[in-house]
Amino acid sequence: MDVSALWTVFFYLATFLFAVGVLVLFHEWGHFIVARFFDVRVLRFSIGFGKSFWSRRFGRDSTELTLCWVPLGGYVKMLDEREFRLPPSELSRAFNRKPLSQRVLIVLAGPVFNLLLAMLLFTLTYLVGMPGVRPVVEDVLPDSPASMAGLSPGDEIVAVGERAVRTWGNVREQLLPAMMSGSPLVLTIGGGHTGFRHDLKLRKYGLDELSAGGDLLEYIGILPLLPKPRAVIGAVETDGPADLAGLHTGDRVLAVDGKPTLYWDRWAAAVSARPGETLAIEIEREGERRVLYLTPEAISEEPTRGWIGVALSQEERDGEALRERNAELVVAGRLPLRAAVVQGSVMTWKISVLTFQILGRIVTGQASLKNLQGPVGIAQYSGETAARGMVYFAYFLALLSVSLGIFNLLPVPMLDGGHLLYYFFEFVRGGPLSEKAQLAGHKIGLALLLGLFVLVCYNDLLRLF
Repeated sequence: MDVSALWTVFFYLATFLFAVGVLVLFHEWGHFIVARFFDVRVLRFSIGFGKSFWSRRFGRDSTELTLCWVPLGGYVKMLDEREFRLPPSELSRAFNRKPLSQRVLIVLAGPVFNLLLAMLLFTLTYLVGMPGVRPVVEDVLPDSPASMAGLSPGDEIVAVGERAVRTWGNVREQLLPAMMSGSPLVLTIGGGHTGFRHDLKLRKYGLDELSAGGDLLEYIGILPLLPKPRAVIGAVETDGPADLAGLHTGDRVLAVDGKPTLYWDRWAAAVSARPGETLAIEIEREGERRVLYLTPEAISEEPTRGWIGVALSQEERDGEALRERNAELVVAGRLPLRAAVVQGSVMTWKISVLTFQILGRIVTGQASLKNLQGPVGIAQYSGETAARGMVYFAYFLALLSVSLGIFNLLPVPMLDGGHLLYYFFEFVRGGPLSEKAQLAGHKIGLALLLGLFVLVCYNDLLRLF
């Protein structure tokens, strides 16, 4: 493994540990703060599981703050007479002696703090401004929902439903829930057609379908205008595969085997990945669309890749032209403080609802368990977003914090939701479940969580290899 690969692994691991550490810290801090508010003595505040490699004591109760070797969680250990023989003076500070309502609030505090952290991070990203691309339509695929709704090249989307949008990222945020539910959407267009509204009729998309790859915008037939080189053919090598297939200088590539490839990076990747295979290339030449067939020549390298003998046009290669396009299309997306707080709160709510919907589909068998990601997948996204910039990393942390908060509310023993389930039975019965029943529940919960951990790690390995 070379130095750059080692650095990438280290960077991804470091960002993963930081992300998990922050989220676990806030989660357990929620339990700790509310426990202290109700005068419950906290014995240990642990980040991670297993053997401790660092610890300190703090506060009037000499609470032990400890860091452990397995960084996939944490816990707050409270005084409980079911575990310790307590002197009469300490009984009032035992967790199990507190009223049911207080115990419920202490357990709920962890997930709630994760949602509060997400709201704070979303607010910061909107306040600082996450760079994005103005939602200008480059092209519309024929017979698509966007085409049927009447969208045209050059349209700029200024609102989705009742929410104003400034970037394609904003559009996708509104699009995903609608695609999962099959709800119709109204797109409002600015520019030369200011205020014109298009009714976008969407079918209901399955989670497996949406996670199979591809851009959400392409599902509905919108090809976004982006500040990068378009797939416009420059030089064509004589007697090369492209020349023999009939490609000419100035041809603009639109699709390969029906899949949109408006930009040079996607066009080059499509050709490189298909050596020896015949490709149907849709192009635009002098305003007319036509389809050509070409077969990339295999180049003996490791790995083998396809070659057709073309180069990017000089106009698209011109850095000045790209900079001008970048200046026209890229916006910061900043919001004033009040609007950022409102949008951060709304986003937290929407992602929470969406997370519940996704989990519901997985539990009811409407979506595959392959959609779940484990530590490797999280580490990959942590590293990729951190490499793009702190604002992207903060946005990812917000999404992850919502997921952690909602996951902990699942009614599985060993999770906060499992404790809340016990308290529900206690409320209905008028007394707590027996220790034997609770122990059995904890064993079941542990088995479920271990099984889930193995599954998500298996999914990670499948994605990698």
